[in-house]
Amino acid sequence: MTNQAITFIPYHDAPNKGAIRKLYRTAFPKAERAPFLLLRRLAKKGECAFSGCYQKGKFVGLTVAVEQPDFTYLFFLAVEEGARSHGFGGRILEAVKERYAGMPVVLDMEERNASAPNREQRERRYRFYEKHGFSPAGYTYTFKGVTYEVLSFGGEVTKERYYAFLKERIPRFHN
Repeated sequence: MTNQAITFIPYHDAPNKGAIRKLYRTAFPKAERAPFLLLRRLAKKGECAFSGCYQKGKFVGLTVAVEQPDFTYLFFLAVEEGARSHGFGGRILEAVKERYAGMPVVLDMEERNASAPNREQRERRYRFYEKHGFSPAGYTYTFKGVTYEVLSFGGEVTKERYYAFLKERIPRFHN
């Protein structure tokens, strides 16, 4: 293991659950978050991988991933505020790709839109994912009034398959 390696520690085993909870609540808008207790319950049942991300024992971020037989959905990725702009987001994303090697990794982000108030943030986010090998899947979806662009790495996941996954996991999803 090099000094750059990211270690994933499941939430239930993490030494600093409070820091993970705080990062989750501050990194994502309330409308885009799943209930925290639901994530904990799903992780405990093995239905998602909810992990703190550490480098040399220091908490640097979190991920929530849902593994399917044919792809992995990266639901959330966040970097601790003090660790931002130091390459940790990229290291975490590369570690996710290694962890789920051999199958596509899919994620979504707010759609790039020239009239969005956070247009620059969306463009930076897109360039970050693009730099790490993700590309547009060619489809979007809208949930709770927010349109998301789907990106993938390591293979294709069809629109139909992805929508079926969302409908299975998010009961109120209708696109």
